[in-house]
This record gives sequence, C-alpha cells and structure tokens, in this order.
Amino acid sequence: MALTPTSKVKWSINYNHIVSNPEAYLNGALVTLYSSSTSSGKYFAQPYFISTQDLGTGNAYSTRITYQVMPALSIGTYYSFMDLKSSASAPSRNQSEYVVFGIYQFDGALKGLSLSNFLGVQTSPVYDYSFWQNRVSLQYNF
Repeated sequence: MALTPTSKVKWSINYNHIVSNPEAYLNGALVTLYSSSTSSGKYFAQPYFISTQDLGTGNAYSTRITYQVMPALSIGTYYSFMDLKSSASAPSRNQSEYVVFGIYQFDGALKGLSLSNFLGVQTSPVYDYSFWQNRVSLQYNF
C-alpha cells in the first residue's frame, strides 16, 4: 500500500547563523570542498545559484514553496536573503535572490529522466548590477 501526500503544496523556511572569526578564511565561513560555487542542498539556508559557504559569515534565510501540479510536474518559487560578510571590515552583502522553477519527471520508457528550468535574479547593494541566470537541466537518475 503506497501512502499519498495529503497536500500538493510544500513549504520550507530555513535559517543559518555562521559565527564570524576575523582570523579565519572568509571571516570564518564554512569550508566545504565539494560544494563551492554550487547549491549545497537542503542542509543550509542558501541562494540557488551559489553556496552560502562561499559568501562569508552572518545570517542566512531562505524559503521555498513547491506545488505539485500533477504527478510528473512541480512548479515553485524560492527566495533567499544573505546577511553575510566575507571579512570583518566588509559591508554585509544584503543579497536577495528570487527564483521561479519547474521540474518535469518523465514516465514510461523515459522513467528516471527529468527536465528542469530555474530562472532567477540576485541583487545586492555591494554589486553594480543584478545577476540574472536561467538554468535548464536534463538529468537521468539510474
């Protein structure tokens, strides 16, 4: 007997505090060898387009809402705010990231294949411009 979820909507709220240390790498940021410059999964409140570990120390917040349109299709939105500093003297990034996404999981002969599209923008007063990115991915799970 398979259990079916009672809700088609999933919502997560995430928070991390990374303690600063002016004498350490990136003001005491977490050091993770294999998740630099990538999203680090569900373990940290973080932006989608870069990892919290690359940004410094302070407070990180994120929230994600996903709606299961049909068994094969999910859509959602993601927001993160990074109040992080890469050094004791640096200003806070005050970085916001807004992302919308869709994920389609194929069935039948193409079971295991999925197509996803993530479109987002990062803004911060530290940068002269907003960073826009669209990531389309085709993935196969063995």
